Amino acid sequence: PPATAGKAASPGPAATVEPAPSGEAPKRSGVLVVGESANGDNVFSTLAAAGAAARNGDAIELQFDGPREERPLRIANLRLTIRAGEGHHPVVVFRPNEGNPVKYPRNMLTLTAGRLTLSNLAVELHVPRELRTDNWSLLETLGGQTLRLERCWLTVFNASDQFGAYHENVAFLRARSAGDSEAAVGVAPAATPLATIELTDCIARGEAVFLRVEDLQPVQLLWDNGLLVTTEQLLSAPGGPVAPKLDDMLRLELRHVTAAVRGRLCRLTSTPSNPYQLAVQFICTDSILLTATGVPLIEQEGAASVESFRQRFIWRGDRNYYEDIDAFWTVHSGDPDAPPDVMNFDTWKTYWGESRENQPSTERLTWKKPPDAGRPLHVYGPADYTLEDPPVADAAAGPPGFRADQLPQFLPDAAPEKQPRSGSPRETAAERRAEKG
Repeated sequence: PPATAGKAASPGPAATVEPAPSGEAPKRSGVLVVGESANGDNVFSTLAAAGAAARNGDAIELQFDGPREERPLRIANLRLTIRAGEGHHPVVVFRPNEGNPVKYPRNMLTLTAGRLTLSNLAVELHVPRELRTDNWSLLETLGGQTLRLERCWLTVFNASDQFGAYHENVAFLRARSAGDSEAAVGVAPAATPLATIELTDCIARGEAVFLRVEDLQPVQLLWDNGLLVTTEQLLSAPGGPVAPKLDDMLRLELRHVTAAVRGRLCRLTSTPSNPYQLAVQFICTDSILLTATGVPLIEQEGAASVESFRQRFIWRGDRNYYEDIDAFWTVHSGDPDAPPDVMNFDTWKTYWGESRENQPSTERLTWKKPPDAGRPLHVYGPADYTLEDPPVADAAAGPPGFRADQLPQFLPDAAPEKQPRSGSPRETAAERRAEKG
């Protein structure tokens, strides 16, 4: 990677981008450039330095090629765009080197009270094995923020030797509430602002949950055209201690998405201390969904009845293909003596009816080259999930899955991973838990 990433003075362990104070300032164009040199007005050698100088409505343009390591960035009270310069293919790399969250925050890009757009970028998170901490994420929203990604590659490097997830609870996107986390138990919360996440023509790959929702934060996710390849889930949402407002929920809409989710499409959990869950609505159209053998598409678990769990989940599907999925909906209720309630494909179709599951198919698809199980998922790309003879259920919509011609053609070369020192532990997160007893 270029050796310019450390030339500018760092604003701290995590740069905080906030509106600049009023007063006289030098002339500026509203476009801040990060390039090979820091010569000229509004030109910076690091993303953190440009972020510290950004104002509301600015754009940060990355005019470099290939991987460059950056520090975590916190964006507060701003509308900000971070984009590739014309003709450039930047790869923004975050590589934590410190387990202390004060010295190196767990979230690489955090958005609070603002709107962030990422355009034509490749962004990577490399989680070193030697850091004995979990809960890392590439992007985080706090409260009701707006995050938009256009033609982006997101990659998380977190593979074990068996190509599963090494560190636990790593996420591409993490949505958390910005409210008071110490609200009294049993007291209904104030109305929670909705976090909006929009993706267009994007690719995400690696060993991490795509969207993890915490603190019962309502989220609306729209993904139009893309590829997701992960060892984990597209959506993971644990419970909370206080009942959410009636209208608070998670709404996810997928259009022309190929999602190879080896750890489920959706996993919703609750515990006796956090018994409440947000309702979830999925709208899935012209998409291809794949899980690992024996892994359900939807899974709910907690101390509630099967009927109660079913009422919290709403599905609407049109012309989707389900590849090698045996269990479509599995519920683990609060009865320890009851086996899981499992829906197969026929039961799933009957439950939703044609109005909510239109023209579904479990027909086996033919891939141009079968995905290679001997590689970690963070190196996969559209070529690994391109159909040989795409079926067409609707002439206007075209074949299911991603539209390859609209995805970013630039394939980012992975920045080399720093391997553990000789003799250092290489066990998975589960093995580390076993060691701790």
